Amino acid sequence: MDFAVFVTEFLKYTVPALAVVGGVWLVLERQRSRDEQQMRWQHRTKVLDQYIPLQISAYERAILFLERLHPGMLVLRIGTAGKNADLLYAEMVAAIRDEYEHNLVQQLYVTPAAWAALVQAREEVMALIHTAYRETGGEAEALALGKKIFEKSQDIQYLQNAIAMFKSDVAQVLPISAAPNTK
Repeated sequence: MDFAVFVTEFLKYTVPALAVVGGVWLVLERQRSRDEQQMRWQHRTKVLDQYIPLQISAYERAILFLERLHPGMLVLRIGTAGKNADLLYAEMVAAIRDEYEHNLVQQLYVTPAAWAALVQAREEVMALIHTAYRETGGEAEALALGKKIFEKSQDIQYLQNAIAMFKSDVAQVLPISAAPNTK
């Protein structure tokens, strides 16, 4: 047999076989890539299904913290009966600190800007309480400190601004509307 005939016969069977193997490999590679992409999508969906409720819960708890942080509400919750200004001041500072420490983990689930607004609101409330305490004096009745705190907290906006930021963030997470469509 001639070498040219051998090569021709060899190529006549080898080239189609290589084409079939290459085609099968290409199809299998594309399928593997699609399967891998689908698995990543399913994993991402499962993670989001678990993460979003945690995130919403964190926003709820942060808003609750901000509501409880309002100086006037804090005075009412702690109470002034039978206390002097020193004791009321100490209890208010401790309540804010404890509440804040209890909610520290929420920063994992809220935006950095929202958490910064929460921290800023807490610092503003602490400054307001401290200023009222300094102006009232530690030996005064707790009721006098409470009144001073109420006076100073009439026009505070930082808490409402922080709450508005949290609500805006939640609206981006969940497509919800604040008011029903009346058209």
